[in-house]
Amino acid sequence: MPETNIICERCGKPARIQAADGKLCIICWRAVRAEKREERKKDSLNCCFGYKGATKVSDRELQIINEVMEELNKKKGL
Repeated sequence: MPETNIICERCGKPARIQAADGKLCIICWRAVRAEKREERKKDSLNCCFGYKGATKVSDRELQIINEVMEELNKKKGL
C-alpha cells in the first residue's frame, strides 16, 4: 500500500498513513480504537448484569410456585 499524505478528520493535522482508506492519523486512530473498546466493555458488562438481574421465571410461574408452597405448608401445619 502506498504512503499518502492526508489531513486527519479528527484533529485536522497532516498525516502520512499507509492504509488505503485511512482518514485518521495514528494518534487519533489509537484514541478512537480505545474509545470503541471501552464502549464494547461497558455493553458486555451491562449484558452480564442484565442477565443476572433478570428473573428466571415468569410472574405466572412464580404465582403457581407460591400457591404450591402455601399448600405444602398448610399440609405440614405451618
